[in-house]
Amino acid sequence: MNAKVLFRKLGTGLKIASQKQCLPSRYNLRVYFLGNNKPFKVYVCPDYLAAVKIPNLDSADCLAVRILRIDIDKSVKPHVTTSYRWHHGLGLRKMKRDVGYFGFDGNRVVFDNRLSFPIVPNIGLMAVVPSGEEYDVSSPMTAGGGNMDCTYLRAGSVAYFPVKSSGAFLVAGDVHALQGEGEVCGCGFESAASLVLRARVLKKKNVRLPVIDFGEKVYVVGSGSDLKAASDDALGYAADVLCKKYELTLERALMVLSVSSNTRLGQIVCPRISVVLEIPKTLLCVEDFFNV
Repeated sequence: MNAKVLFRKLGTGLKIASQKQCLPSRYNLRVYFLGNNKPFKVYVCPDYLAAVKIPNLDSADCLAVRILRIDIDKSVKPHVTTSYRWHHGLGLRKMKRDVGYFGFDGNRVVFDNRLSFPIVPNIGLMAVVPSGEEYDVSSPMTAGGGNMDCTYLRAGSVAYFPVKSSGAFLVAGDVHALQGEGEVCGCGFESAASLVLRARVLKKKNVRLPVIDFGEKVYVVGSGSDLKAASDDALGYAADVLCKKYELTLERALMVLSVSSNTRLGQIVCPRISVVLEIPKTLLCVEDFFNV
């Protein structure tokens, strides 16, 4: 992102970046936030981030966000950008910035006359952000979420976020028509989209890190300055939950995770990378993570 980011200050305190310096305005995002069977007011929608103030949200609570729909706007070409600054292992190779714009053919993205890929939409960024903070898509991921780029943030999933202060916002955006784990060049198929999200406040049922319920698995999203730190972030939380539920020692809990869980990648391109720990629901369910 261009270092000269412009922040718009909302009337309620959050300052969120305008993305017009790094993305064309045609990547506008349409988001519908629902709560108690009625829509919340969306305070700002600069290009591909949207924010909404969540009422009655306190620091001991958890915010559950159900992704009801992700509709990719096929009238707008998705793009992928390659830049040398994203690459770690390829740092010795000379690379130049390359931006590709692609098209759709039914439910596939056409890369060229030889390659096409199925559309599997996900939301790259979702976070609970305290009022008064400055926030943009390049902000480091925290325990409250952020640029997780978790491929399981898709329609049908429910994401649970910790709340660190009263008067917080839910921020969502950075939608991909398709993204691989790790997002190794810094982009998926970045796309215009419409989202329908339902937010629910769970009083006094906080979580430590973002937890995602999807299909037959639970996913814990950790972050850190490197792969080990990010893995330890997610593994430490899951191990504590196992210790509490099954009355295990830490050593035995790690044994269980070693034979039953999968460590997957979110993104490896930001200053704080994200790791997604996949756990079968036969072992742990979302409720087990509350207040641990």
